[in-house]
Amino acid sequence: MNLSDMELIMTVSRTKSMRKAAKLVHLSQSAISKKIQLIEDEYGITLFHRTAAGVELTADGQLFIQYAGSALHTLRTGIEQTRMKNAERKVTRLGVASPLISELHRFSGYFQSHGGPLEIVTSSSPEIVRKLQEGTLDFGLFGYESIPGDISAIPLYRQDFHLYASDRYLPAFLPFADRTVSYVRASFIQALRELPLILPKQGIHVRQMIDRIMEKEFGGEPCIAVETDTLELMEQLAEREFGCTFITQSVYESSTGRSPADFSGETFRIEALGRGMFRIPLPFLFPSRQVFFAQSPHRPDGLDGIAVRTFGWTEPSPGPGSPEAE
Repeated sequence: MNLSDMELIMTVSRTKSMRKAAKLVHLSQSAISKKIQLIEDEYGITLFHRTAAGVELTADGQLFIQYAGSALHTLRTGIEQTRMKNAERKVTRLGVASPLISELHRFSGYFQSHGGPLEIVTSSSPEIVRKLQEGTLDFGLFGYESIPGDISAIPLYRQDFHLYASDRYLPAFLPFADRTVSYVRASFIQALRELPLILPKQGIHVRQMIDRIMEKEFGGEPCIAVETDTLELMEQLAEREFGCTFITQSVYESSTGRSPADFSGETFRIEALGRGMFRIPLPFLFPSRQVFFAQSPHRPDGLDGIAVRTFGWTEPSPGPGSPEAE
């Protein structure tokens, strides 16, 4: 016998009618009659006398109702108290950089097992770091070149930058293919200065990093064709030959720990992607970004208790990346 069986018997007892009880519990009269008969047969008792007017409790039925009513009251009180306790439990606030929202499924098991309500806050990476430092967020998932020293964080994977463009712009870069980066670097930057670029809007974290690199390397204003806050649109515009853009590819391994200058002796590569598109890895120009899972320094517990490494981050690198920025 389960809880619903007990409630069914209580309903029949209260209404003194199989027909009326059937309407209340949304079952057929025959289904209720059969269920009660099965209970009576299983426990060897008779709960109801069937009469022309309906049903009446037997002596056994009256005794059963007395204890069943007490048991149901205790169960309902326990459920209500549990709900009240959960409502009082502290809300855990998790900040997530907007492009990383699809990664949340990796954390669901941890937060579900630890109970308590979870509030998701989407924002930019710098804003998440600031709120972690203030203590207005408990945890954060974001991308950054390096982690601020006062935040406890675990690097999950890195994002490498690429130039992404249609084959229309390929002739501008073909002379550099398979040559040493140090030999063609200045010519590549000059070629890039003369081509239309599709960039994130001002104020977006990745745009701030791109602007710093361009100011340092270009020595002047680049040719900006389009600015947009939609990453999918950046890629679509590049595929429609509005210009070149920058995308990132997620690499599920430890950071190389290398600066752009460390790649000067490597080969300049152009990678054909099909569909009339190509990309150029830019480790010699842009530093890799790390994606971190971090905890506010204001929380008493430590990240050691969170098995981030069991969340499934160590997986093969995906195919050609799509823009991931915020």
